[in-house]
Amino acid sequence: MRTTSSACVFGGRDYLRIWRLTLNPGPPGTWVPSNITDNFPSGRDARVIAGDGHHSGIAYVGTDKGVYAWTDGKPTYDSWRDYSLGLPLVEINDLLIDPTSRDLRAGTWGRGVWAVVTGP
Repeated sequence: MRTTSSACVFGGRDYLRIWRLTLNPGPPGTWVPSNITDNFPSGRDARVIAGDGHHSGIAYVGTDKGVYAWTDGKPTYDSWRDYSLGLPLVEINDLLIDPTSRDLRAGTWGRGVWAVVTGP
């Protein structure tokens, strides 16, 4: 798991589910889990998760074949979409969002490091 802000954590898989934990505004130190797997593509093996430190409603998952982005579209929908943007179909072993430049960097298996700007 990686902390994305003081109020949100994205967690690994549990029986092929991807979780978002948000800090409960009630009792201090309690977390509320939400299953955000939704329309995550079947057949993709989620390897690593990174949350956007500037927006608790954005997460990225590195898979065995590229990167997928999740956006929390409250109140209408939650959705996963392919976010590979020119990245070859390759296994992603690590993801990092640079807190200053907001670049998403992906460490790949055998193809080096890939980077893309995620926001202003």
